[in-house]
Amino acid sequence: MSTGVRPRAEPTPPPRQAPAAPSGVRRLALIGGGPVAATVLAALADELAASGGPVPWEIVLVDRTAETGGGEPHATGTSAALLLNDRLAAIDSTGVGFGHWLVTHREQWQANLSADPEPLVAAWLAEHADPIRDGRYDNLFVPRVLLGEFLRQRFAAARHLLAGLGVPVRVLGGEVRAVRPDRQGWLLTVSGVPDPVVADTVLLGLGSPQAPPPPAMGRPGFFSYAQARDVLGFRARLDRVLATVRGGTNRVVVLGSAAAACEVLYLLEGTAATEILVISRGGRLPDGLPSGIAEPFASRALCALAATWSSGDEVPSSAALVDAVIGDVADGRRRGYTIVDMLPALGAAFNTVLPLLPPTQFRRFVEVDSARYRRTIRHTSTDYARSIRRLTAAGRLTLHRATVADVAPGTADELVVTTGEARLPAAAVVDCRGFTDVGSAAGPLLPDLLASGTVTANPSGRGIAVNERLEAAPGLFVHGPLLAGTSRGTDQIWSLENVPRIHALAGRVANEIRTRLSADASGRPQRGVRR
Repeated sequence: MSTGVRPRAEPTPPPRQAPAAPSGVRRLALIGGGPVAATVLAALADELAASGGPVPWEIVLVDRTAETGGGEPHATGTSAALLLNDRLAAIDSTGVGFGHWLVTHREQWQANLSADPEPLVAAWLAEHADPIRDGRYDNLFVPRVLLGEFLRQRFAAARHLLAGLGVPVRVLGGEVRAVRPDRQGWLLTVSGVPDPVVADTVLLGLGSPQAPPPPAMGRPGFFSYAQARDVLGFRARLDRVLATVRGGTNRVVVLGSAAAACEVLYLLEGTAATEILVISRGGRLPDGLPSGIAEPFASRALCALAATWSSGDEVPSSAALVDAVIGDVADGRRRGYTIVDMLPALGAAFNTVLPLLPPTQFRRFVEVDSARYRRTIRHTSTDYARSIRRLTAAGRLTLHRATVADVAPGTADELVVTTGEARLPAAAVVDCRGFTDVGSAAGPLLPDLLASGTVTANPSGRGIAVNERLEAAPGLFVHGPLLAGTSRGTDQIWSLENVPRIHALAGRVANEIRTRLSADASGRPQRGVRR
């Protein structure tokens, strides 16, 4: 196992066939090579090591690119220019251990970043030279490739530990296209693999559902967010598009204004784009810098709500809670504060008021109103925020509040973005509009699981319905972003996209999987969990 950031080289091609599990050996299939796989595998390894005995299991990880922990956002080869959206202190808030890894591996990752030819990486190192030198990482938004390497090493360590316990862990490169119950357990259809992969138990650890590409996809000037994350390829292709503009517009339109849009603006600063237009329903980018106001922000609406609800003068409701958050943020902005200033007080007040909701209203918050809450408290990294401030000051960036109806080819090589009130020509469009509901997700696996009835969407539409063991069907476990909108008993999960939350739940998922694999095989997998 390596002890630092690996060079950006193609990994050794994984096997294209998972041999059948030997007789008497139970197989766990992990679908998706992101943080879910790394954290659950580590928790399983720790549980089995503590029990002290070998078990007749084997584990197969199936991932489209054979990634082992980073997933798409933190995959091997991810540009070191791309930064995490949370400070290190937030990422380590549930004991992930990333901060300790950064300390113990500092010389190697710092050397690798210093050798990176990307100017944004050199600028990041220079900007944060003092805290890096002193080991003060808590307030840094570090390159996401470092978190990916930490997770890959965690996966490798768990794999080594499990091998010593007689549990082989295989990695199979290919896209899972279908998962079906069968008398043998579960059958996984994997692209490039001639025969189905048979498993007794499956963990579905996919990322957030992606919307199908719009009709403009494939046009020279249209970029998905995933394409923009290929920093070198994005810049080179954008430069070619802008160089071909002859008398037309030089405008680059960014669709959406969440974290992805902030990242793209950070990348656009160093390009030839002189006119950048961000179009979103909110018309506002997330804050990332403090205001500099000396007096700490104090919540008014949330604190008043807490007093009213505690006294019994008003029946608590989810809508009133979110309205109070929105009111506090609007009031703070009128007084000159940013969300960075407001989050500490808002978080404390929110955590006081949220438990006062009765069960039906708590469920409504998780399934419905949490989306408004999350939009209200969005933030971005200080590095991205500084870039946005510079673009604005230079007159290169403007914001437009509107709903995008269509992106279609225009005259010559232009694209036309249609909103409810205008048709806007653009040399290039970068689509950062975020994730979608599971029922609208691009294929192949999620649409197939839903169409076959193997799983069902939960009432929020943002995740998959699960039981108290986090199973979508007996033996088909779900963890990660596809648990969003889960409201069942003590499980109130309105979002599960970030690593600290995934890590916090990994031990429970591992325990449920271990219990199932350790039991005598009985019964066949059934169809999806009904609410």
